[in-house]
Amino acid sequence: MFSLDAVKCVCGRVVDDVNDIRLLEVSDSVKVYGCNNGFCVLDKLLEIRSYEDMVELRFLPMFSDYNLLMMGRDAMEKRLQSLGKKLLTRLLGGKALKTRIMIR
Repeated sequence: MFSLDAVKCVCGRVVDDVNDIRLLEVSDSVKVYGCNNGFCVLDKLLEIRSYEDMVELRFLPMFSDYNLLMMGRDAMEKRLQSLGKKLLTRLLGGKALKTRIMIR
């Protein structure tokens, strides 16, 4: 799928669902995810931090800056917010927790 409106990794792979990312690291309260493309040069795409009463998803700067350059600030913010909500819903199994999505 090629689209100028799609959120993409720096390797060109479209990141639109949980199937497009893979778990790289798990520590106490942090899970780090990367691109599912085996040839991708970008180490990390996003991290999810769990706190007692909330979950925070943070897109890492290289990923969000690349998408900023490709689609502009307004479109990038809208699409990353939407992607963040979608990923948290799928990864958390629909649990009702407070969430915060950080783009930069």
